[in-house]
Formats: sequence, C-alpha cells, structure tokens
Amino acid sequence: VSASFIPWAYEKIKHGLFDDIRKLSITLMLGISSLMLILMLLAPEIIYVFAGSDYISSIYVVPPLTMSVFFLFLYEMFSLAEFYYGKTVFVMFASIVAAGLNVLLNFIMIPIFGYYAAGYTTLICYFIYAIAHYILYRMVSRKEMDGVKLFNVKAIVITGIILGAITFLINLIYSYMIIRYAILAAIIVVVIYKRKAIISQIGMLKSKGE
Repeated sequence: VSASFIPWAYEKIKHGLFDDIRKLSITLMLGISSLMLILMLLAPEIIYVFAGSDYISSIYVVPPLTMSVFFLFLYEMFSLAEFYYGKTVFVMFASIVAAGLNVLLNFIMIPIFGYYAAGYTTLICYFIYAIAHYILYRMVSRKEMDGVKLFNVKAIVITGIILGAITFLINLIYSYMIIRYAILAAIIVVVIYKRKAIISQIGMLKSKGE
C-alpha cells in the first residue's frame, strides 16, 4: 500500500490536490482495518496451521500486534509531509523515543506478565509513535502548507476507538467459533457490498497527480 500511496500522495501535494489525499486515506484506513480484523478473527486457525497446537495460547498476542499495524499505517500517513519537506530530523527523533520506550517497557513488563506483554508494549509504542508524528505533521503543515489538513482526524479517531473496542472484544470470544465466524462473514459482506466504491477509490492511485 505504501509503495503506491506515498509517491501518489507526493504528486498530490505538489499539485495542491489535498482533498484527494484526504479521501483516499480514509478508504485505505478502512480497508486495512478490515484486513486486520479478519486476521484477528482467524488467529486460532492461523496459529494452529503454521505453529501447531503447542503455541495456540499465543493467539492472545495477535490482537495487540495486529492493532499496532493500524498505528503504523497512521505513521506512514502523518510522516508524508515530514518527508516531502525534508524534515527527517523529526522522524529520527520520534523513532528514537519510540524505540527507547519499547525497550524500557519490555524490560519492565515481560518479567512480570511474560511474552504476552510484548504485544501490548509494541501497541503502546506504535500508538505514541503515531501521536508524535501527528504533532510533527501539524507543525510542518502550519509552517510549509499554510495549515492545510491532509487527513480527516475525526474519522481516524472514531475508527481507532471502534477498532480498539473490537480488538478487546475479540480477545474474549476466541473460544466461540460461531461468533467469530459470524463477525467475519459480516465484514466480508460489507466489503463485497462496497467493492465498487473501494475499487473506484483505489483507482485514484493511477491518477499520478493529474
């Protein structure tokens, strides 16, 4: 996704087509969120196939690690302006802080809670990483882009809250296969129903700033 979205977004920034970035970023965020939920819901089956029954207890690490991908995606979006305008020192600073915090939290939490803690420390660090880059993105936007808002922050926050709540819920229903499969089926039905809109939005990546 990043390989296509980032150069496309650079072209849009160059031509001042900020609305296109705002619209497509929401579509990509919802698409990635759907894939994340599918992965979380199928965690028991995936772990069993690739690791065997001895590691089935690790399914409870999958939701926080998968949720981390959501905040990693937000970092990719927020850092667009930083990279476009060459503010790479900001990126380095945020990366050092997040990495240092991850080491510290793992050092404290893993001896107490075991390897499960690693999933949640990773989630916390990516969350802070995304917040840091949002702050830096707003700084760059005010300085270089007259305060233009490239992203719908309200939609991002609402999606994050809903996704976080569902992630917590999934941890509680892993032993209920019927419920998991019902939620999975609902997600697939929605994706199929919205497939034309999704394909149309993703097709914007071919516009190359035109």
